[in-house]
Amino acid sequence: MKGLTLLEVLISLGILTTILLVAAPLSIQSYFRFIINFESQKLIESLRFLQFMAMTQKNDSSFGAYFLPQKIIFFQGSSFENRDPKYDEEIKIPSFLKISPSLNEIVFLKLEGRPKEPFSILIEAGSQKKEIEGSSFGIIDFKQ
Repeated sequence: MKGLTLLEVLISLGILTTILLVAAPLSIQSYFRFIINFESQKLIESLRFLQFMAMTQKNDSSFGAYFLPQKIIFFQGSSFENRDPKYDEEIKIPSFLKISPSLNEIVFLKLEGRPKEPFSILIEAGSQKKEIEGSSFGIIDFKQ
């Protein structure tokens, strides 16, 4: 006899279903862990770049980031209200990512490069969380 019986096919499908039910949540958590690590590292690098631009006094100006629900606007100026909009750069935040800053506006002082106020930014994706801190000394890194 060649081929498979109905019982063999059903048992195989049951085993595959069980494997998928166990593997799917693990895969989703791994994906969210990857995304949160990638996005938080990208945000740290962007904030450090704004800090660098303020320290080098490009256009004799401070630089900052303004946080909205689904985007971040990088700007040039002493505040978001007093910025020069032609230098704005908008960064869209993926819908599954939640970014909660302690301040809506982070400004790095020209020449010094330190933020006007210390800040923290909580980034969440699924059950995964990362927190970024900016100290009054200008150190931007993950919260320990």
